[in-house]
Amino acid sequence: INETELLQNLKNAYQTIKTDLQKRYILKNISDKLHQSYLGQYINQATKLFDNKIIDDHSGKLVGTLNDYYSSTINNGEYYKLMTKQDVEFVLNEALKNYNEEINIETQFYELIQLVSKSTWFQEWDYLKNI
Repeated sequence: INETELLQNLKNAYQTIKTDLQKRYILKNISDKLHQSYLGQYINQATKLFDNKIIDDHSGKLVGTLNDYYSSTINNGEYYKLMTKQDVEFVLNEALKNYNEEINIETQFYELIQLVSKSTWFQEWDYLKNI
């Protein structure tokens, strides 16, 4: 495996993912169904965490906060915080495309997760597992 070529493939895949994440997450229109879904998920999680409904569904401030979070996460290159398993599959397959290797995320995702050392897990992940 050519390390330089692999790294370039990863960079290209991440550039594509960055563009996709910007299109998917940056809230342009709060009435958009997908964005309403994200907002609803956020409110539901906050409700579970704080044991009561303390967030106003129609708060423009919340939309701004979500926009800020999504924008800063993408701009800081922390794509992993927003990527779906299909996004992970795309990145891995793009990186491996010149080596006749392909990842099927539906059958291999759990195996990939198991290969990661727990010492590299994010504190956020450990916290989310306990919710």
